[in-house]
Amino acid sequence: MTDAPPEYDWIPFYTEFADKLLEYKGKNSQLSPIIFRIISQFEITNPFVDKDGNILGEHGGIIKYTIGQRKGLGIAVGHPIYVCAKNIEENTVVLG
Repeated sequence: MTDAPPEYDWIPFYTEFADKLLEYKGKNSQLSPIIFRIISQFEITNPFVDKDGNILGEHGGIIKYTIGQRKGLGIAVGHPIYVCAKNIEENTVVLG
C-alpha cells in the first residue's frame, strides 16, 4: 500500500513564479539563459531528426532554432543541412 502524495496548493506557487517572471519583463536576453538552465536540469531528449524520422543527434532546445536555419546547428552529416520543421509535441527539430 502506498501513501497518497501530499496535497499542494499550486496557486501560491504560480503567483510567486509569475511575480519572478515579471522582474524580467522586456529583458528576454536575461530570462532565456535562466530558463535554459532550469530546463537542462531535467532529462529531456531533444533529437534532431531527418525527414524520415531517423535520429541524427541531439539539439539544445527547440526554441534555439528557426525554420531555414543552417548555421549553428552543431551537427555535421556530410552535406549542407537546414531546419525544415519543428515538432513541439515530440520536441524534435527536423533537418534536411
